[in-house]
Amino acid sequence: MTKYLNEELVKNAFDNLRAKGDGKLNHERSTAIFVALSFNAISHKTNEQVLDLSPDSDLGKYHRDLFKAQYEELVAIESGKQQKKYKQIWEFGVVKESSKSPSVKLSSNFLTTRLKKASTMMTALEYPGRPKGVPLLLLGEEGSGVSYKAKHTKNWFQNIPTVLRHAPTKTPLIDLALLVFRDVELTDAKTPKDNLQTMIATRFTQDFSEWWIERLEKELIFRTDRKCLEKRSYRKQKTITFDVEVIPDSERLRKKSRKELVDIILRLQKEIRNFKRGIGDE
Repeated sequence: MTKYLNEELVKNAFDNLRAKGDGKLNHERSTAIFVALSFNAISHKTNEQVLDLSPDSDLGKYHRDLFKAQYEELVAIESGKQQKKYKQIWEFGVVKESSKSPSVKLSSNFLTTRLKKASTMMTALEYPGRPKGVPLLLLGEEGSGVSYKAKHTKNWFQNIPTVLRHAPTKTPLIDLALLVFRDVELTDAKTPKDNLQTMIATRFTQDFSEWWIERLEKELIFRTDRKCLEKRSYRKQKTITFDVEVIPDSERLRKKSRKELVDIILRLQKEIRNFKRGIGDE
């Protein structure tokens, strides 16, 4: 029988990770965590600590394809486009629909903007830039020896709790694990806690997975639903329904380029002129 993690556990974890305050900053924090997790999964898969992410080399293109696929798996709520929109995790605790898929957003933002900027700098570019002093990746020449390459910072995973410190949860690493493996089919009849530990060790590098599993054990004492994690409770259906939040028009405008905004203004001015001519003709 096909089994997945208990839906209530996953939904509670998703809500537990939702931070209050600046929506843009929360979006940046969430994206940074997913980017770092994707990078580590690829590092584990390829057994490479430094990844070539050049858009011009065959190896770089291969790594970029792996990166986009891994990121899509972590962020997408439903596979493929639904009614011209992609449903995806916008930030921890928030699901939104976008005309761009998660992989396209990763390509245009991190794999292009961030890496291109790093390739022109004399020193390594730390990612993410916020919060300061807790980077998860180093990008660029100084960081890994060659432009368009990236690697983890030393003991990078110890910065994850700081990046997640605004979330109202005492168990951020348990909640993160439940969210990351929400759609992964369970292959045995162990408890959710045992399954999480197995899946972490299977997908991520040894140093990171050992640290994460140790954190899970320490956080268990703070869980009010500890019994649910330690008993055999699953769901049969892969899909979990999350409420979708509408992106405000103001947020859509902030994400547009200067040229796009100018085009919108010119189009509106034209419509106003046409409207005034219509009134004058009546």
